[in-house]
Amino acid sequence: MARFRGVLLTGLALLVVAGLWGLPQLGKLLGEDIGGETQAVEGRTESFALDGPATLRFVDLNGSVSFARAEKEEDRQKITIIFTRKAKGGDQNQAKAELEKVAVEFKPTKGGIDVISRTGGGLLKKPSANKQVDFRIVAPEGVGVTVANGRGSVALKGVQGDVKLEGPSLAVDLNDVRGDVFVRTDRGDIRVANSLGQARVETREGSVTLSKVSGAALEATGSKDISIKDGGAESDLRALSQAGNVSVDRSRGKTVVVEANAGRIAMSDTTAEESLTATARNGAMSFRRVNAARFQAATESGDLSLADVQGGLDLKTGKGSVNISRATASSLKISGTGGATFSGQLPASGESSIQIAAGNITIYVGKESAFRLDARTSSGKVTVDDRLQMDTQDRPGSSRIQGVANGGTAKLGLSTGAGDIRISNNSPPVY
Repeated sequence: MARFRGVLLTGLALLVVAGLWGLPQLGKLLGEDIGGETQAVEGRTESFALDGPATLRFVDLNGSVSFARAEKEEDRQKITIIFTRKAKGGDQNQAKAELEKVAVEFKPTKGGIDVISRTGGGLLKKPSANKQVDFRIVAPEGVGVTVANGRGSVALKGVQGDVKLEGPSLAVDLNDVRGDVFVRTDRGDIRVANSLGQARVETREGSVTLSKVSGAALEATGSKDISIKDGGAESDLRALSQAGNVSVDRSRGKTVVVEANAGRIAMSDTTAEESLTATARNGAMSFRRVNAARFQAATESGDLSLADVQGGLDLKTGKGSVNISRATASSLKISGTGGATFSGQLPASGESSIQIAAGNITIYVGKESAFRLDARTSSGKVTVDDRLQMDTQDRPGSSRIQGVANGGTAKLGLSTGAGDIRISNNSPPVY
C-alpha cells in the first residue's frame, strides 16, 4: 500500500506578456505568442513520499501531462509533480484575476493520489479555453497514470505501471510503458511505442500508431489511418478504421482481425496462429508473407493481392480481381466478379474452387501437380498446358474440361460467367 506525505517545495508566480522573451527559465518555457493577450503563469512543485506501488489519477485535466522516470536515487522514494497554472486576459490585471480561478487539489487516496484541476467558470464549471494546468511528473517504477475527463495532451515515457486515459479531447504519446494501456478519447491521435503490456486504444476522430508493443491483446480503433508494426498479441490483435487505411507489419496474434470501412488494408510478415479476418467496404487489400491457419479476406470493392501466403484461403471481392502468387494453400475458395490468378501449391486434399462472375482465370501449377479438374466457362474457352499430364475426354479449347491430373484426388473447380480459363505450367508473373 502506498503512503504519501505532501511537501510544497517551491512556488513562483509570473506575469508574462506575449511576445516578450529573455525571461527566467520558467518564463521562457511559457512565454509564447498568444495573439496579443497577456498570460499569467504560476509554477509550483509538489512532492509526495512514496512507499509502494501507486496510481496518479488526474481528474478534469485541461492542459498537458508528461512523465519521466526517476533516475536519481533521491527521487526514487517519492513522486514529484511540477505543475504550471496558466490564464489569459486582455491585460495584466485581468489575466491575474483569471489565474486566481485556476486551482489544483491533491487528494491522497488508498491507492495513490487524485490530482484535480479546476479551470472552469460559470454555473456549469466547464473547462475554459483561456485557462489550463500543465503537469510534469518524475516518479519511480510502480507508479501508474490515469486521466479522467481529460482535455489536452498526455506524453508519458518510462511509466512502469498501468496507464488509463479517457477524455473528450486527448492527444496521446506513450513510450516505454511497462504495464497495460487503455485509451479512449473522442478526438485526438494516439501513439504507443516500445511498450510491454496489453494495449486497447480508441479515438473517434484521429489516427492510431502502435510500434513495438507486445502484450496479452492489442486493439486499435480510429477514424483515420491505423498502423501496427512489430506488434505481438498473446490472444487478439485487432485494428478497425472508420475512414482510413489499416497497415499491419511484422506482427503476430492468436487471432488477427482488421477492418477498413473506407480505406485500404495492407499486411506483411504477420502470423495468426488460429485465424486472420480482413474486411473492407471500399478498398484494395494486399498481403505479403502472411500465415494463418484460417485466412479470410473480403472487400465489397477493390482488388485482392497475395504473395508468399500460407493457410486455408477464403477470399471474396464484390468488384475487383484476385491475384495470388507463391501460395501454400491448405484449402482454397475464391469468389468475385473480376479475374483471378493463382500460383503456388494447391491443397493436397478436399475441394478447392474459384468462381467469378466475369473475367479470366489462370492457374499456374507444376507439372507434377495432382488434382481432379472441373473447369467451365459460359462464354470463353478452357485450355490446359500440354506438359501437364491430364486424363480427360474433353476437347482442348472447349467451354468445359473435366479430367484428372497425375492421378490426383483433390478436387479443383473453376468457373467464370464470361472469360477464358487456363491451366499453365509456365512461370507465373510476380506480384
